[in-house]
Order: sequence, then structure tokens, then C-alpha cells
Amino acid sequence: MRLRMSAIFSAISCAHPAVALFCLLLACSTCEAACTAANPEALLASMKKSYAKVQNYRTDVEVEDFREGEPYETKRFLYTFRKPDHIRIVLESPHRGTVLIYPDKHGNVLVHLRWLFGYITLHLSPDNFLLEDSSGQKINQTDMGLLIRNISHSLTDQRRGKERITEEDGYILISVVAENHFIKGKITHYRFFIDKKRCLPVKIEESTPGEVPQRTIIFRNLTTNIDVGDTRMNQRGGEK
Repeated sequence: MRLRMSAIFSAISCAHPAVALFCLLLACSTCEAACTAANPEALLASMKKSYAKVQNYRTDVEVEDFREGEPYETKRFLYTFRKPDHIRIVLESPHRGTVLIYPDKHGNVLVHLRWLFGYITLHLSPDNFLLEDSSGQKINQTDMGLLIRNISHSLTDQRRGKERITEEDGYILISVVAENHFIKGKITHYRFFIDKKRCLPVKIEESTPGEVPQRTIIFRNLTTNIDVGDTRMNQRGGEK
């Protein structure tokens, strides 16, 4: 005789409510923490829990810089990160095809770029002026784990005023004035967009406390826990 297991479990549940409750709790033990705007502490804990499950990720990044409130430069690149600190960037614009890999065997940034009729390879310190950015952010300060820690600081010890947390269009939006993450003494109005399904940050807007735009960063096509072994992470060509 063919057994119908679902019918058996149903009968057990009906006869023993305690068993049904146990099964429900067991099933929910593997559920991910809800990503809600209930309070900053719960939201930060959910983000950290989500990121703890990520071993590596890849995303298309767009960075728009503003000058006197008007956009003046847009950078696009493919960004791959593997814990604990391995970074590979393939520039799309400007300097299409340039590859940056961090760290090399000496803890520097390997820069592979087109030069005249071929390519050259440089090994630069993360502090080298050739890698400087107006935001003050260095290549070894770009991973999502650090971003989540910085969001935590912006909501706690570096906060300058009351935060505002709302939900809209599949995102949780954190709006807060805080110390700048990379420039000492500068105060910045941050807007962090947290994807509700992943409970991970996917967009950052930076402006002055007076709402003058300074920088916007967007992470598109985010994929996590993919095949990014040593060969792929250290590949100097522009292939994905």
C-alpha cells in the first residue's frame, strides 16, 4: 500500500497541536531575519546577518560625482569582492578595459592599463596619488562589509541629529546626517537604500547638510556566492 506522508503528518498535527507548533518552529529556524524599518538596531542586525552569509559578490557599480550640486563625472565599473579583502575592478568608463586588483603579493594595487600600443602593469600603494578620489575613499575601503559598518556608525556614534527610516518601493531608506566616512571633520547627509529582499545596501546618496548633492553610488545586478577562484580574481584581462 502506498503511504501518503502528507496525510499522516496532517493527522499527527491535528491530534497533537504541540507537534504542529514544534514543526512550525523547526521550519522557521532556517528563515532569514525580516528586513524591516522597525528600529535601527534590528535593521543593522539583519544587514550584518545577511552579509555574514555572503562569501563573495559581483556588481555593476555607477558612481556619479557632483560639483556645486551639478553632475560632472560618472564612473562605471564591474566590481568583484571575495572575503576577506580581495578586490577586482574592471573599468567601463572612463579608461575602459583597465583592471585593478587588490591586494597583490606585497599588499599593493595592481593596475593593468592600456598604454600607447599595448598594456602596462603598475603596482601602486592604495594611498598613491594616481588612485586618489575626491571622496577620500581608497580602493581597500570599498567592500560592502565596511559599508555596513559605516552605516552602523552613522546611526550611532557618528550620528549628528535624528535619523529617519522609511519603506518605499522595495527598499528601506535610511536618512541621517553624520560624520563623513572618509574625510575627517566633514559632515554629510547620507541616504542609504537597503534592498528589502536581500537586506543589503544597493544605493548611497551623499549631500551636504543643506541638501546639495555631492555623490551617488548605485550597485546594479548584484550576485552573491559565485565562482570567483584565484585564477578569476587575479585575471588581468578585462573579461568578466
